[in-house]
Amino acid sequence: MLRETNERNISVVRALLDLASADHAPFDPDPVDLAELAERAAAERSAQASARGIRLDVDTESGCETCEVAGNATLLRQLVLNLLDNALVHNDSWTGDVRLSVFRDRDAGVVMEVENTGPHVDKAVVDEPFYRARSRVSSDRSGHGLGLAIVRSIASAHHGTATASANPEGGLTVRIELPAPSLPGR
Repeated sequence: MLRETNERNISVVRALLDLASADHAPFDPDPVDLAELAERAAAERSAQASARGIRLDVDTESGCETCEVAGNATLLRQLVLNLLDNALVHNDSWTGDVRLSVFRDRDAGVVMEVENTGPHVDKAVVDEPFYRARSRVSSDRSGHGLGLAIVRSIASAHHGTATASANPEGGLTVRIELPAPSLPGR
């Protein structure tokens, strides 16, 4: 029991460090292909999705120059992985779906949306940091409610936004909007 408590505490500290580093990360102006990054992250989580019987669909404009953003590839990868982890964990096993989309929007720049099925989410708590769908007592004790806070910090560090909305049928849709880079010759 002590080992489990220590591992949870270490996990919380790491999540808090991720949150702090996202807020203070140097902005890297190099282009990152968000579509390619999303496809690789989804491939990393495909075994987890399969093990729970959750369908994971990816819809990207792969290789499209307009899906590039300026930023830190490591932090953007963490953003995508956090979104996928949340979408898989807070879903219905054997009947759930996760849809990851990356596309160019004329007004919003480059957009990533992660939509999942799952239990209904109270619209009043969607934006609360540290929110957990189930209490630690009734859950497997994984997660700390920091996933979306970390996502928002990473998006903000990249001059973007992250919004979450409860789906009427259950589950959540998280939309990330990042500005497309202004690169010479494009």
